[in-house]
Amino acid sequence: MRFLGIGAIVLVLFLLLTPLGVLIIVSEADSLVTTKAPVDVDSAVNARRIAKQFYRGLMRSPTAPASQITLSEQDINGIIALAIRGISAVKGHTEISNNGLEGKFSLKVANNPFGEFINVTARIVPSTQGLVVDKLSVGGLKLSGKFLFSLVESVLNWTLDGEKLGTELLSTVESVTITDSALTLAYRPIENFSQKLTKLKGQVQF
Repeated sequence: MRFLGIGAIVLVLFLLLTPLGVLIIVSEADSLVTTKAPVDVDSAVNARRIAKQFYRGLMRSPTAPASQITLSEQDINGIIALAIRGISAVKGHTEISNNGLEGKFSLKVANNPFGEFINVTARIVPSTQGLVVDKLSVGGLKLSGKFLFSLVESVLNWTLDGEKLGTELLSTVESVTITDSALTLAYRPIENFSQKLTKLKGQVQF
């Protein structure tokens, strides 16, 4: 019984200290991203154009060949700026090189005694086998790219009203080609994509 009691205490301490330990590891004193790109009319119009192009590719017949969409570093940063415009605590940007697309994000955490910022770095690499993330770090914590992929998939599925549409969206990507100035995605259509969108709680407008 004594050992059971000690084991229970150790288990409780482990459960309490693990989140604290993770917070200590991921917290940093300095922000990885120091500036926040402004959102202007041009970037908003361009983001809408890209969304429409991507949507048209998803709407094609399932037997149609893969569509392609090419994004410059400026395109991607414009989309990011638009996505986080209302979140003052988050800053982010991407850089494209022959090694891949590297995204860097900083989250300011108020009243955190271990560090004011949580910095995230992820890199998407060229691939003929779908979307591949080969590098992911959250502060001092190194994680696998598969972890990020699974996390994004879960968040998308939850956001899209519990449907598996997030899984389907990520699975559409056939290949990623990256040069020193742009990223090109080859992606397949989704069968009955229009009907699946209508099942969502909020009507998605394109």
